[in-house]
Amino acid sequence: TKAVGETIGTPAGSSGAYFGPYHLQVGPDFGTYLEMRQFLDQTSLQLQDLFPAYDDGWKVYVGAYQSEAERIAKKAEIESVLPQISLMPAPVNDKAIMIVDNTSIFMYYDTSDTVFALLPQAEGDLIGFESRKYRGAIGVQRFADSDPTVINYIGVEPYLYGVLPREMSGEWPLEALKAQAVAARNYAYASLGKHSKWGFDLCNLQDCQVYGGASVERPRSNDAVDETWGKLLVYDNKPITAFFHSNSGGRTENSEYVWSAVTPYLKSVEDPYSLGQPSATWSKTYTTVQIDDILKSKNINIGPLIGIYVTKVSPNGRALETVFVGRDGDYVASKEKARYILGTYDIRSSWYTIEGGGSAVPGTSGELTLESAGGKTAVPVDRLVVEGAGGQVTLGSSEMTLLSASGVTAFKPTNTVVTSGSGSGTIVFKGYGFGHGVGMSQWGAKAMADLGMSYEQILTHYYVNTRIQ
Repeated sequence: TKAVGETIGTPAGSSGAYFGPYHLQVGPDFGTYLEMRQFLDQTSLQLQDLFPAYDDGWKVYVGAYQSEAERIAKKAEIESVLPQISLMPAPVNDKAIMIVDNTSIFMYYDTSDTVFALLPQAEGDLIGFESRKYRGAIGVQRFADSDPTVINYIGVEPYLYGVLPREMSGEWPLEALKAQAVAARNYAYASLGKHSKWGFDLCNLQDCQVYGGASVERPRSNDAVDETWGKLLVYDNKPITAFFHSNSGGRTENSEYVWSAVTPYLKSVEDPYSLGQPSATWSKTYTTVQIDDILKSKNINIGPLIGIYVTKVSPNGRALETVFVGRDGDYVASKEKARYILGTYDIRSSWYTIEGGGSAVPGTSGELTLESAGGKTAVPVDRLVVEGAGGQVTLGSSEMTLLSASGVTAFKPTNTVVTSGSGSGTIVFKGYGFGHGVGMSQWGAKAMADLGMSYEQILTHYYVNTRIQ
């Protein structure tokens, strides 16, 4: 409990007990847990409510007082009755954890020294935290200026029991689940140490893999882990990082068109198995006002939206550059960035086209495209003649000067011509697939399993030139 200048609240589920951060140390420091335990058991015959403490070594504490004044008063009260017992103020520690059993303190420890884990009493027992059950052990660590971090200490294989049903339905075909088990195992090993600065390897969210503990386990997904126990997917005899996603939309993508690194086993493959599955196609309609509000909420201040258009695509059709055009400026979103701006559930993949958002039409460098009711005409800039009251001027191709309400701007003709949106106030994204599109499509894996294919066939289809060992 952190030292504060106000009353500490009542712990949920307690009997109205209050626990403060001020304690008294009873007796000396101890070299081992056993020595401390023997002293505690002997002393508890004279003084009640003692509890083990670990703060740079084993100690015995008493009390959880809410103020320094209360601690001083209690010390005097105990010494008047038991003068033979040695008492001293314990340091106030804002990185300490108290494990409380209803109204009693079970243990106190300083998390900057180490982490103490609670273990099941018997083989097969589970430990509960909040509303879930977990295999393995549960420990709590607290860093400076941080809430407590609850850590599940568990081996990779039983960890996967709690991953599979959160990443893929535990009722899906066994071969699809086995493919997911191998991919998840590869991803877990590749991600070990990802959050080591916080005292653990993997988080329980999508940043690593979604993990729900023993409470989410299903018999079939557990069988998938057991039947692939220890198996990994390798490329060039090295375990791969097996990225996966929900639905490819009909074709997976090269890793470099979604992130930056070129990865030899994460190449685009045809994926007819994902077609006809959920989210193989999708659409999302926005008003320009809605997009204005979203951009403002992300601190993207380009003024009222004029249009949105895709200027670059990968060879497989995914957006590599999406431009938001505003009255006061433009914002260029590379690769997956537009999804994260507008919402990854609404914009389900980066494989999309945009209707009503304007367009960018490629032209030839050194040409200016003029648009009129009769259509578009490309005019070489060095042959463009402007006629006015003072006569005719032939423009050069190097640079033009534009005069507008915003002032005078130098303008170099480029090979892209931009037209604004339709003016309807509605912009529609139409796309294919769900997720980043790299590696295994989970819905594709299900369809392949439904067709009788093995988990080896599924994995080697999505991860190019790999094998299982």
